[in-house]
Amino acid sequence: MKIEINKKTTLESLELDLLCLKEELCKVRDINTDLAKQFKELTDELVNKGIISDV
Repeated sequence: MKIEINKKTTLESLELDLLCLKEELCKVRDINTDLAKQFKELTDELVNKGIISDV
């Protein structure tokens, strides 16, 4: 997302842009959290099956 500031930029438009950025960052955080959980589950499963050693 690109935020452009020029003579027509208002405080309200900047606030809306920041809200959109916050929403996108929350989505990325949620995706990251989900991927970390999946990675942990997969690692645990591979350790339990003896495919990899517990580090």
